[in-house]
Amino acid sequence: MGSSSDLSCGASAPCLYGEEARDASLPGAAALFTRDGLAGRWHVRRRIRDARAGGTAQMEGEARFLPDAEGLRYEETGTLTLPGGQRLASGQVYLWRFDPLPRVLFADGRLFHLLDPSRLRTVIRHLCGEDLYTGRYRMHPARWEMLWHVRGPRKDQLSRIAYRRR
Repeated sequence: MGSSSDLSCGASAPCLYGEEARDASLPGAAALFTRDGLAGRWHVRRRIRDARAGGTAQMEGEARFLPDAEGLRYEETGTLTLPGGQRLASGQVYLWRFDPLPRVLFADGRLFHLLDPSRLRTVIRHLCGEDLYTGRYRMHPARWEMLWHVRGPRKDQLSRIAYRRR
């Protein structure tokens, strides 16, 4: 597995930090990462490569960005398939706030990260206990992605989360 500053992508592997992430095209980010741009239903697919456990888990499901009084409530539901084939129900909730730039909050209101759609190439960092989440957003013509590399005493994971409008 690459270092936290090295991301590479393969056809059958989640993206890691490297050249493709730096050179990704980012059309439409300013319009997408708004309350109106994100609102609605999205198909979501997540691949999580875990270096410690030695396998790749996959989640497939739906993400809904629902309007609330302060922005959007992100609700994700799906099925997580572990490397051994075990299937589990999966879900997450985040709050997206726009004042004027997007802020992504945990369901309890704590800040997860800030997002500047005009600077998607900027690496996002979030410290969770002793685990450092390093990520970035990427735009494609028909989808957008979040890429995360998590390293620390409890985790060594690479995640790629892809979203397509339903």
